[in-house]
Amino acid sequence: MFLFYNIIFLIIFSSFIVLFYKTIKLAHSKESSEGVNNSRILILVVVFFVVFYVTYSLILGFPFFPYPFDVFILIWIGMISSSQILYKRYRKKREYPLNSYTKNEEFTIKLESKRKATHMIILLLIAVYFGLGYLVYDLIDLGIQSVEKTNSNIWGIPALTFPRDHSTWFIATFGAIGATLLFLIPEIFRLFSPENFMLKKATVLMRGGEQYNVSAAIQLSIASALVLIILPDIGISMAAITISVIGDAFASLFGRKFHNHKISINPTKSYEGTIGGMLCGFISGVIILIFSYDVFSTLVLVSAGALILGAIDILDIKISDNLLNPIVIGFSMYLISLGLFFIN
Repeated sequence: MFLFYNIIFLIIFSSFIVLFYKTIKLAHSKESSEGVNNSRILILVVVFFVVFYVTYSLILGFPFFPYPFDVFILIWIGMISSSQILYKRYRKKREYPLNSYTKNEEFTIKLESKRKATHMIILLLIAVYFGLGYLVYDLIDLGIQSVEKTNSNIWGIPALTFPRDHSTWFIATFGAIGATLLFLIPEIFRLFSPENFMLKKATVLMRGGEQYNVSAAIQLSIASALVLIILPDIGISMAAITISVIGDAFASLFGRKFHNHKISINPTKSYEGTIGGMLCGFISGVIILIFSYDVFSTLVLVSAGALILGAIDILDIKISDNLLNPIVIGFSMYLISLGLFFIN
């Protein structure tokens, strides 16, 4: 069963490389340089994950998705895929509203708030960090023990196969991957068969550039999963994700509400939005990291994260900040934490 599951998962995740390659061609045909750049980075991320998965599961001899999460994720993929396929089969025959994507300049505060609320789904990982991971582990373990004989006969494994001490990191990472799959499977239809996309109404919360680009929610969830997988410090991973999500959300909201002072190097941004985003990102980062580090280290690390957030917001980089923020902030904070460790 171990080898069987590994083969299935490798096929599934490797297929996303093909998806992002096709997205590059789509974005290129529509002259979307940001879409091309985003998809190229996403291919590199997925390739890294596949290599990491093979190394972790085969060389080390431990499944990356241990029992019963291997079963959960297959069921999850099946549910999402079935929902999309059933929608395609039984949807009402009506013309797809091509004008449903909202132009950037037409985004209202209300629409922007709803858009950022979808991004904040990833912050459910914070609940895992603050104890929910252990609760989930205990409940699953209790359920397995209550049907031990039946479970052993079906799956051949009578108990959880990873220690409770690892539950916070693993369940957080599993949640980020699950969120990615939730958006990514319907995304195939949104990009290449839009009339069959089952979440058509959600496109009003997407910017015009996303019509031929991987959506911001997917970029954010993939970047968050990568940070959780690679960085050995879950506190910094969570702080980086929180700074990215909260900071970016409030930068957009403040920028749309108070936009009197444009930034000369990037007139699409305002000082009010950038400073507001940095401040909110800083506060949220302190709340997360203060439980793992002393006050001085927390302030240094979170200040660095907030400054990087502001820099990425200001610079007109043809790569989505939803993809860049968690990765750049997370790795920068971790490197600084190593420097603080050696200084102390």
